[in-house]
Amino acid sequence: MSDGARRYLQYGLEQGYDQRYLTRHRQPWYALEQRQPSPLLFGVFSRGQLKIIRNCTSALNLACYHGLVLAPGIDPVYADKLFIYLKSSTAHKAMQAHKRIYGRDLTKFEPNDLSGILVPSPAQFAQMSAEFTAAQLACIASQGCLNEEGERFFAEL
Repeated sequence: MSDGARRYLQYGLEQGYDQRYLTRHRQPWYALEQRQPSPLLFGVFSRGQLKIIRNCTSALNLACYHGLVLAPGIDPVYADKLFIYLKSSTAHKAMQAHKRIYGRDLTKFEPNDLSGILVPSPAQFAQMSAEFTAAQLACIASQGCLNEEGERFFAEL
């Protein structure tokens, strides 16, 4: 370790950075957070339409996005189906009750707000064929929303 790095860490100790909530639970205290990329990202703040991103890269989210991580062993196709649902009007209506509204219609989602949102069951998601899923993903990629068939599917659940 260089002398500059040692001085920098010593300065952090003198300022009490090692005793802050996150750093006191890390070994060593100055280690970076270790996490995996999240397949779904939710914008913390938005105006109008909610920001939901299907992360198909190895990018890690910043603090302006909440990352939703699937349980181990869950088929990655489930993330696609969940993403499609979350882009639907039905999901947006369900999420309206779980957001906070600030000045000029600025909405904010906390991580716990997202945990209260009802989603289709695995059996209902199983009704989505590979062709239907691919068509909805293509529609979202080109137009930013589901097509009529996709909206109708979730409205009827």
